[in-house]
Amino acid sequence: MNEDFNLKYIDELSEGDPLFKQQLIDIIKLELPSEIQTYHKNIQNNFFLKAADSVHKIKHKINILGLNNSYNLSNQHENKLNKNNPELHDSFDFILLRLMEFVKNL
Repeated sequence: MNEDFNLKYIDELSEGDPLFKQQLIDIIKLELPSEIQTYHKNIQNNFFLKAADSVHKIKHKINILGLNNSYNLSNQHENKLNKNNPELHDSFDFILLRLMEFVKNL
């Protein structure tokens, strides 16, 4: 799944205010690692419904960063987890790795 991150949505929200833009980025940088950690913990313990809640939170950050295909896969993963089906975990985990790498460099 090759798609490029972008900050277009954050730019629109911040309306050219660099301070507000940085605050939005800082929120993502603060929240994302713990949300991913919680997701992994829940997957590891086969708490798929709780993992679905984590995916729900993370997928909005994926969308904010312009990854439409990854957002769609995340949505599918959330729905499957709600049915106790973790089959898309590996694909979602790959997205998370890319996401963390991008966010580290913001």
